Amino acid sequence: MVMRFYKDEWETFIEHCGFTDDEMEIIPYLRRGWACVDIAEELNISVSTLKRRRSRIGKKIVRYISSGK
Repeated sequence: MVMRFYKDEWETFIEHCGFTDDEMEIIPYLRRGWACVDIAEELNISVSTLKRRRSRIGKKIVRYISSGK
């Protein structure tokens, strides 16, 4: 899943989606369009851990958008 949103959309998601500290750690990299492998290497975590966190971020965003807020 590619997460391309405008700056104000990201700020809204950050404010309302209840991201964990671990998820918040990767959001700046997602916002800049970094590849999973590069983010994982930068943060010294496994690619599978990164993908799991990215998936949770995506689910929270979808849940927020679906709620119509």
